[in-house]
This record gives sequence, C-alpha cells and structure tokens, in this order.
Amino acid sequence: MRMSSVLLAFVTMVTMLCPGAAGGELDVEYYEAVAAYHQVSYDSVVAKLLVADTTLAAVDLPVILLIAERAVTAPATIAEARSQGGSWVDIARGRMLQLDIFYFMIVGPIESETYAPIFGKFKSTAEKDWKLLEFTDQEIVDLVNLRFISSHHDYSLFKIMEMRDASER
Repeated sequence: MRMSSVLLAFVTMVTMLCPGAAGGELDVEYYEAVAAYHQVSYDSVVAKLLVADTTLAAVDLPVILLIAERAVTAPATIAEARSQGGSWVDIARGRMLQLDIFYFMIVGPIESETYAPIFGKFKSTAEKDWKLLEFTDQEIVDLVNLRFISSHHDYSLFKIMEMRDASER
C-alpha cells in the first residue's frame, strides 16, 4: 500500500532534514518518489547510484538527477563528480549550466531564515549576472529539495520552509 501524498511529503522532509533517519521501507518510498519526479527508473538509476557510492546523502539524489537531466548526461557522472569533492555549483558550471536551473518563482513574502537569503541572492542580482552568484552546497540542496517536495507531493512551499527552519533550531 502506497503512502498518502501528505505522509510521503513528511517522510521526504524527515529524510531531507535527517538523512538516514527514515530507514528501510521509508527510504525506498523516498527514492522511488525522487525517481518518479525525475522520470527515471528506480532500478536502473537510483538503486545503482546508491549501491555504487555510499558517500552520497539521500538529499543529494534530487540534485544529481536535476543536473544530469539539464546537462543531458548520466546521473552516475554527476554522482562521481560529487563523490570526488566537487561542489554543486562547480559541477553545474562544469557542464555549462547556469545557476538559474536551481531558481523557481515563489509568489508571496519569503520569511524563512533558511530560504530568504537564498532567494534574496537571485532577487538582488540582475538575471544576466546570475552566473556570478555563489551558493553553498547546502543552499543548492535546500532549493532543489524544496522544489521536489512541493511539486511532487503538491505540498505548500511555505510549510516546507517552516519545517526546514524548525529543523535548524
């Protein structure tokens, strides 16, 4: 039996905020959701990545798949670059991707301690200069997982932001 969307969104948040906390069947549900969102086969991509590289965190998977999709390259190539110590920004730029792949529009005020500074970087910089922006790996992970959780699970962006902020306290 599959979990409801809200429960799966919660499990995704737990996995995102506390990698390894879910365990077992819940991990599989999370990884299957990520695979479905990126329209890749769980068996051919996700399972192979997880078996091949145990240094990857669960929250890295959506970032790997997003960059691979946009760069039209194998997810294993992105995972390998990450496991060799590459930052998400360097990995994206190394594949000629602009940082706008991580951006998405949010309507309404962003009061989140985690997300306001991230979106503030985009808003305070002319779009033609986004290529000069710098983000930490955690900021990229937060952005990509925010979009994944809200889009795939049809869950409130602002609720996710609130839950993410609460995890930092």
